[in-house]
Amino acid sequence: MSYSSHSSFNRFAEATLADLWLPEESCEQVLDWMTGNKNFLVYLGNPGIGKTHLSRAVLKDYTKGINHKRYWKEADLLARLRSGMDDRGDYIENLKYLCDDDLIIIDDLGSCGLTDWRKEVLFALIDFRYESMKPTMFTSNLSRNDFKENFEPRVFSRLFDKENTILEISGKDRRLN
Repeated sequence: MSYSSHSSFNRFAEATLADLWLPEESCEQVLDWMTGNKNFLVYLGNPGIGKTHLSRAVLKDYTKGINHKRYWKEADLLARLRSGMDDRGDYIENLKYLCDDDLIIIDDLGSCGLTDWRKEVLFALIDFRYESMKPTMFTSNLSRNDFKENFEPRVFSRLFDKENTILEISGKDRRLN
């Protein structure tokens, strides 16, 4: 199991699915995703509602046919890809190496801003995982509408495919309340 070196992830080292801050229906959707054959779980919501907590619990508890798991904060993954580009600026082989695990979790999708390079990389990542049909979880503070307005239609279409599990949770920041 691999983790990026982000300290907030360590905060949830003991997180389990049993202690999530989600409505019961959403918990059932997560469990269905973990036991079914769905490709993506996309969890959207305000800061502080438990997205990273859920990521940690999923990484810890998801075992169905999973040998290699990896967690990335979007910023860490993009930095790693940029540092591994070859002389021609190619990152695709590095992307495949970093994201070819059985389960990948990308936390804070869209949080780094959207330069042309980032849009290109995020499309390549999403398309690679989509085509490989491997379980992939994305969390984001962006809304579905933000994705529609700021990403290419092909990214939006893959993320919000009707076969994916989409959780859109609103609520107050539990870190502040």
